[in-house]
Amino acid sequence: MLFAQPPSRICALSRDDVLDDGTTLRLRLGTHPVEIPPPLDGMLRELVRHPVGKAHRLEPGPSRWLFPGSRAGRPMEPVSVSRRLKALGIRPRPTRNASLMDLAAEIPTFVFSRLLGLCRERR
Repeated sequence: MLFAQPPSRICALSRDDVLDDGTTLRLRLGTHPVEIPPPLDGMLRELVRHPVGKAHRLEPGPSRWLFPGSRAGRPMEPVSVSRRLKALGIRPRPTRNASLMDLAAEIPTFVFSRLLGLCRERR
C-alpha cells in the first residue's frame, strides 16, 4: 500500500515527487525520499512516462500529477483511487493498517509515533 499512505496522500503525489537517477527510483513521501523496490519501480517509471487519466489529453503538456484526475489540472480523487484498488481486490484501509502494524514492529516506538504525527516536540 505504498508504505502505508492513505489514498488522499497517494492522489496528491506529483511527478516531481518521483526522483529517478536511472538506477535507483525514490519517491518523496515526506522529508526523506524512500527507495522504491522492483517491480514497483518499473511500474512507477512507466506511469511517469505515460500518465493515465482522462484530463491529461486536455492539458497543454504532461500533467504535473502522478495520478491525474478527470478534470484538467487536478489530481485523481481519493474516492476514485479507493474504488480502483477495491476493484483489483485491494482493500485500502485494512491493507494500510497491516502496513502500519508491520512498520510498528520494525522501528522504535518513538520514531513510529513521530512518523504518524502522534508525538509532540517538547519545548
